Amino acid sequence: MSVRLYPMTQEAAVLEQLVGVPAATMARLAHTRAALPNDELEPMVRADPDVRALDNLCELGWGRANAVVCPSAIGQTTDPVQIAEILAAHGVDLAQRGVEAAELAGLYWG
Repeated sequence: MSVRLYPMTQEAAVLEQLVGVPAATMARLAHTRAALPNDELEPMVRADPDVRALDNLCELGWGRANAVVCPSAIGQTTDPVQIAEILAAHGVDLAQRGVEAAELAGLYWG
């Protein structure tokens, strides 16, 4: 079984901190998405490494995780202890990124 793991938060500052990109990167991503038709979006997103990194988290999450990391094929949690455990098992160090588990508002996977 393979699933993708995502943060629940929609807070731009938290997402930017998770990825390690400058403030206002989410605004640039949103502006790019709003200004361009889908067929022109990919090259513009890929041209900016910060926007690309943030877009990857939003679209792909932290990548694929297996059953050892996520307790079911589809699910979610808002428990900060479980969030920290799941992310640590997935190789994500929140402390290194300066983010508290509670700031994620939860995790979901599927």
